[in-house]
Amino acid sequence: MKKIDREYGTQDRKEMFYLIDNGISFLFAKTDKNGITTWKFKKEKRLFELLSDYYSNRE
Repeated sequence: MKKIDREYGTQDRKEMFYLIDNGISFLFAKTDKNGITTWKFKKEKRLFELLSDYYSNRE
């Protein structure tokens, strides 16, 4: 059985800063052995509303 990730994760710095600028703080960040950082956010309605706006207005 596959585990369900309780957090939303992103490796996109622009997305991470957009969420922070709009009042959503990340819970934690982790960096893998290749130096790639993943920021984790609590899954909540406001997060997904902001993500919808972010990707709708992205060029």
